[in-house]
Amino acid sequence: LGCHFNKIPQPLLKYFRRDSLKSNLTSNKKILLFTLCVFISFIFWLLTVLAKTYTDNILLPVVYINKPGDKILTNSPPELINLNIQGTGWELITYALNFDIKPVKINLWSGKKHFTKISTKSRLYELIPQLHENVYIINIKPDTLYFQFENKQSKTVPVKVKTDLSFQNQFGLSENIKLSRDYVIVEGPVSKLE
Repeated sequence: LGCHFNKIPQPLLKYFRRDSLKSNLTSNKKILLFTLCVFISFIFWLLTVLAKTYTDNILLPVVYINKPGDKILTNSPPELINLNIQGTGWELITYALNFDIKPVKINLWSGKKHFTKISTKSRLYELIPQLHENVYIINIKPDTLYFQFENKQSKTVPVKVKTDLSFQNQFGLSENIKLSRDYVIVEGPVSKLE
């Protein structure tokens, strides 16, 4: 078990010497101290940046409740409302990361009739609970939601089988077509069912 030190490269031997090992530990401490200073300065920078006031857009999901039972909504109202808000970075960061965003429930029934349009600004009281107390709404898009209702109608539609089927070569029916129902009931707006 002879050890041949003359075959080990000189830089590697210097690294393992005691004096060199001490200087490497000192160098590692300097790197650790430098990294710690960079991290602390990053934290102070982040605190400073998040304390400033910013303007941002957030998207709130919308759920429409109390739709009329005898009518059908024929247009497609938006599923998202775009709020232009202002607040500090601390307050806005939760919206940027999509924390605490619950759908806004918009009631389509006023107690007497169903709405055909709703001003989103008039519904601020439903949006404000979503926001932190120091976040202000600057603008809302769309500013008005429009609803088109049509009377709902039911219609019985007979089920018919297309009997004049043609197939490509080597394809065909394995057995006769059997119907489980003679008719289906379809519901929809009057204009579509006529």
